[in-house]
Amino acid sequence: MRAFLLAALFAGLVILPSFGRAQERATPNIVGSWRLLHAASVDDQGKSRIKRYKAAESVSLVYRLDGTWTLENEKLGTSSFGTYQWLPSGELEQTINGSTNSAAVGRSAIRAASVEGGRLTLIESKAAANSYKTLPTGEVVPSGPAERLDVVVYRRAQAGDR
Repeated sequence: MRAFLLAALFAGLVILPSFGRAQERATPNIVGSWRLLHAASVDDQGKSRIKRYKAAESVSLVYRLDGTWTLENEKLGTSSFGTYQWLPSGELEQTINGSTNSAAVGRSAIRAASVEGGRLTLIESKAAANSYKTLPTGEVVPSGPAERLDVVVYRRAQAGDR
């Protein structure tokens, strides 16, 4: 995972000046409202791909003190909600309890999380065993590279954000 993170840093996709110290300090304060800035994937060959989102600013993520979260894309009319917890490793585990994408319900993701300068960065390592897609026939097949890092960056929401 470290090699992929370095590839992401060198590709200029994410700047994490104190990410390496995350486990030396308390868990980051993620509670509050966030707006999507950008997302990228770095594969096991070091190739990066910026994910383009239609109207990224319409994507909002909210973490609450009670361990729940919601994610909404107002323009597309999609949403998910669930629970989160901090693991002993210092990583963030999120579980989807409900979603407009019913196939996502029940899934969990473990991510490294960092808050720096009003930006929240979530990094998830995905191995081939976790990268599957379901074909229209119902067949489940591997998709994507053998391993990749998904990097998602949000900014803290400001008064007046919609």
